[in-house]
Amino acid sequence: MGSDVYIMEKLSEQLRKEARGVVNTTAHYMKLAENYMTEDNVDAARACLLLLCESCDNYEDSIEWNGLTEQWQRYRYLVSDYLPPSPAQRTMQIADILALPDEEILSALSDHLDELIGNGDAHGALNKWERTAYYIDELCIEVNSGGFDSYLYYHGTHFEKAYTALKDIAALKTLLILDNVRDKFPKCRVPVKENALQKAMDSLAEKGVDFDREDERFYTVGEKELLNCLLSYVKDNKQHFR
Repeated sequence: MGSDVYIMEKLSEQLRKEARGVVNTTAHYMKLAENYMTEDNVDAARACLLLLCESCDNYEDSIEWNGLTEQWQRYRYLVSDYLPPSPAQRTMQIADILALPDEEILSALSDHLDELIGNGDAHGALNKWERTAYYIDELCIEVNSGGFDSYLYYHGTHFEKAYTALKDIAALKTLLILDNVRDKFPKCRVPVKENALQKAMDSLAEKGVDFDREDERFYTVGEKELLNCLLSYVKDNKQHFR
């Protein structure tokens, strides 16, 4: 499962690079998806359709405007389990969330991002601003639940994404905590593949390496900074959230 997600993410990254400068991404990704289907490359076609949905605020309107409804209906089954809900299906919009008191915004945003993902994955269902918030939210929830041991066990393959997200919101003190976590791994790098990560975690446990100091630092310093920076980030980039 983990390796399949990794392969899909790498494929999506390559397709994004190739689409830089493309004005009409809806038509671009649909044409690519059709070409890949003629080659029986279902994974690549699925990646294209997910990127089509990611690249615009309302993929249904964009598909209709481009006259691609027939093609969409033909291939929609490839991504039906991964798609974010359309605006009409969402219980809240970002404008509703930002109208809440500050102390309620991030909790509501967390639920909202989970709703956007549905049965899919963050990389396929969310745009880059939403992914930044998602990986930070995931880090915060899991470390609070069971420390960095728990986070690394369940979501460690997302460690580097969380690290990049912390850079994006300028949570510098929390970045230092993650630096200390990373430094405990061989070659100072947290593996991005699930099997390699579990082997590294088992090796650290055998050596008696723990993350107690990092947990305490997160609870006393990191979490407050992280939440404040994330709140500012969401407000400053509200036009990019759905």
